[in-house]
Amino acid sequence: MDPSTAVMRLYKNGECCSEGSGKACMDNPLNAALWLAQKMADQGEPLTKGEVLLSGALGPMVPVVQGDEITLEIDGFESIALTCS
Repeated sequence: MDPSTAVMRLYKNGECCSEGSGKACMDNPLNAALWLAQKMADQGEPLTKGEVLLSGALGPMVPVVQGDEITLEIDGFESIALTCS
């Protein structure tokens, strides 16, 4: 899987309300992860084994309220769905 080509679509109550691509994150989310790892090492606080690294979002955040039905699709992965309670 190439993270730079991953396309994400988020549906709220059946309407696509957020979408994006890995390419929008410094051309590839792995570039963002590398930048962070180098920056942390330069500051004397390198990333360590077991830490969770988030390279950024694939699309804009969307507010949700109780009862909203959310479906997330990312190319190359099974879609997931949830209802906010």
